[in-house]
Amino acid sequence: MGHQIHVDESHFCCSNAGFSRYIFTSGSHFDLDENASIILTNGAQASDVFFATGDSTNLLAGASVAGTILSNSAIRLAAGASVLGNIYSQSLMTFTEASVTPVVNPT
Repeated sequence: MGHQIHVDESHFCCSNAGFSRYIFTSGSHFDLDENASIILTNGAQASDVFFATGDSTNLLAGASVAGTILSNSAIRLAAGASVLGNIYSQSLMTFTEASVTPVVNPT
């Protein structure tokens, strides 16, 4: 198994110090546990944060993420999960009472 991005019940923060782009890559999975969140502070924008995975992405109940998710395999959003950003999958996307609020990437 390759590297994973895993956020447990705590919170992960991206803070903007000037113009910043955040690109997180994983050869394996991107998983957010129940009620875990990716928080943007200090002017960081969802359009500047990217999560690219070689396998699946799973957001459990109540998890929230700001940014674009690029998944080589399935994306699963459980009940109450939310995404402020865009999601792209080369495979199946499953949403169960989840929300996605798209953002426009700056040109």
